[in-house]
Amino acid sequence: MKRLLTALTLILGSCHPVYAEGAQAYLYNKPVLCANTEQEATDMMQQIKSDGMKPLMYWRGNSFNGDNTKFLSNFFLMYDPDDEQLTVVEQQASGFTCIVTGGTGDVNFNYQEIESMLMWWDIP
Repeated sequence: MKRLLTALTLILGSCHPVYAEGAQAYLYNKPVLCANTEQEATDMMQQIKSDGMKPLMYWRGNSFNGDNTKFLSNFFLMYDPDDEQLTVVEQQASGFTCIVTGGTGDVNFNYQEIESMLMWWDIP
């Protein structure tokens, strides 16, 4: 667990915001699992909890609309210590809740392998 937290701190600490001045990206909407109602959001979170997930980390970040606008959202990294699986949950101020990604125990903290997967050296 200590190794996981240390690695996540290093990874998130090295991130640069995509809205940095002068940055330009061509973004596309990608469907994710979202709850349309408060009851569905509650049901989703109950399922995540009953699956053994526990809150591990929180950060405030940006979500993007299809019209290139953005808004702040809360992001939660959930962790299942039994399965060593991670899930990322996004929750907006309105209560609108989405599972951004999850169900994976394939976590890699080797920065050299990660840079290789991203082809980091090719990014100007």
